[in-house]
Amino acid sequence: MIPVTVQRLADHARLQPLKPPAVMAVALDNGMWSQTADKKWINEGRSKVPGAIESTQTFKYSLAIYQPGAMLPKLDQMKLLILPEVDPLTVGPGKLLPVRVLLDGKPAAGVKLTGDYRSAPNTLSTETDADGRAQVVVRNEGLNVISAQMEIALKDNPDVATRGVFSSLTFLGEPHHE
Repeated sequence: MIPVTVQRLADHARLQPLKPPAVMAVALDNGMWSQTADKKWINEGRSKVPGAIESTQTFKYSLAIYQPGAMLPKLDQMKLLILPEVDPLTVGPGKLLPVRVLLDGKPAAGVKLTGDYRSAPNTLSTETDADGRAQVVVRNEGLNVISAQMEIALKDNPDVATRGVFSSLTFLGEPHHE
């Protein structure tokens, strides 16, 4: 475990590790949001927003792998996880990276994956099979960001109707050379 400092910027925060990490995992609870009839979103559960027409609680997760051969820590706090089944730093651009997608620690079937979230965020690359597995083409020599997102209906929750989850797996396609 490496301590990080948080640099707060105008519209986001940047994590600054005190020394270079091999792996970084981030979990963010973006809170409960309810939409009013006039289409405004309020950062509260629907029980506190009279007349709410929609409500969700969103979570964002990110796994970044920086060093070859890195051992992954326990990732239980990542409720939607794109888990590489081989070291992504050894695959190389144009080749297939086998991944397994887990939702709440269990294989998730039918999850749509975007293979190049940074450059083509609306382009579907593949979908997970019944065991939560998929093959994703490593698109870039540089930064690769594979992503998935889901909306899960909730029952008997007074504050939110759905749980929105987004996850990304980030790595370099090949080492940088001068």
